[in-house]
Amino acid sequence: MSPRTAQRVFLAVGVIHAALGLFMLLAAGSFYESIGTFEPRNDHYIRDLGTFYVALGVAFAAAGSRPAWRAPVLLLALVEYALHTANHLYDIGHPEKDWVGPATAALVAAGLLLLALLAYLLGRPRRAS
Repeated sequence: MSPRTAQRVFLAVGVIHAALGLFMLLAAGSFYESIGTFEPRNDHYIRDLGTFYVALGVAFAAAGSRPAWRAPVLLLALVEYALHTANHLYDIGHPEKDWVGPATAALVAAGLLLLALLAYLLGRPRRAS
């Protein structure tokens, strides 16, 4: 992966995470109703998770222009996504809406796989042009 592509990917991943975090922070009720229908509803904990996602988004965006930050930020995200996926699989049948458990588990697992792919691509030596 070229340095310019890596910079763009890290910035894009950062924007996605920050946007998701802001959604949780600014509209916890809407987040709960549309995505996180795991009972009991707790807006405080939704906003707590939102603060983490905003911070992770900022770290990803900053790592775009700081190559030395990329591996540590990616490692943190991979660990979080692995644990997050495990948590969703554990609670797959507990959301208020039946389809939410499998759908959110699949989405978080897809995020984990995409981050693993990014780590793989960053670790591969670049081919000479």
